[in-house]
Amino acid sequence: MIIAEQEMMIRLTAYCVDALPNEACAVLLGVQDNEVIRVTGYRPIRNVANFPRSAFVYDPEVWVSIVLDSELSRQVIGVVHSHPTADATPSETDTKAETRNGWNFKTYWIMSLRDPHHPVVRAYRITDRRYNEQQLQVGV
Repeated sequence: MIIAEQEMMIRLTAYCVDALPNEACAVLLGVQDNEVIRVTGYRPIRNVANFPRSAFVYDPEVWVSIVLDSELSRQVIGVVHSHPTADATPSETDTKAETRNGWNFKTYWIMSLRDPHHPVVRAYRITDRRYNEQQLQVGV
């Protein structure tokens, strides 16, 4: 199960809405205690994709700075990106990119902003090159 802090979700949603009409992307910060993943924050990463309305590419300079920050990199538990006009399900582009990169994060989120007043967030775990949906609970 994944528990996300409510205030963090409000800030993350605002960040993704502000990026419209482009896709937003960020790393998720938190901790895992046995089977519970607690997401406590996020770090925005600029989307440098050639076509940011339908794809995302992490700004390599920001990505490297996160990886080289030993305290911050220990907190990275997942990634998130938005779909400005699509559902919160992995697109073909997402699947190719994530499986090609071989990422092994604890959680991978997609936020649908098809209706920006009612965003939908779904969490996944990528195993054996397949997306498996995770239970996501927003709490205090």
